[in-house]
Amino acid sequence: MILSAENLGHSYGVRTLFKNISFNIEEGDKIGVIGVNGTGKSTLLRDIATGEPGEGKITKNGTCVIEYLPQDPAFDPDATVLEQVFRGESPQLDVVRRYAAGSSRAGKQGRAPEAACPAAGDGQQICVADGKRSQSSFG
Repeated sequence: MILSAENLGHSYGVRTLFKNISFNIEEGDKIGVIGVNGTGKSTLLRDIATGEPGEGKITKNGTCVIEYLPQDPAFDPDATVLEQVFRGESPQLDVVRRYAAGSSRAGKQGRAPEAACPAAGDGQQICVADGKRSQSSFG
C-alpha cells in the first residue's frame, strides 16, 4: 500500500464538496480524477497532498512523497523555470538547493561540483548537474 484514504470529506460552509471517500493506492496503480468544475477534484488532491483532509484519515507508507502544485500558483515573471522550481518547500528540493549552493562554492574553489553533493539524510543522495537529476539509494 502506498496510500490509504478513509472516509474523506470536505465542506465549505454548508456546501459539501465530497464525503465518505475511501480508497487505497497500490504499487502500479494508475488513477484519474474526473469531474465537472467545482466538484472538489483539486480540493481532494490538495487534502491528500497535505495529509490534512477536512474529514477522514490519510495514511501514507514511509516512502510516499507527494508534491502539489496549486491551480493558480504565484509565478515570478522574471524567474527562470529552475528558479521557480527551487521555490518549492519539499525536503527533496532543500537537498537540491543545498547542492546547487555547494556546487557553486566548489566551482569557485576549483573543486569538482560532485564533491559538494549532499546526502538527503534518509539513505538517498539527490544531485542536479547540467539540468540532469540522479538519485542513488544507499544502505
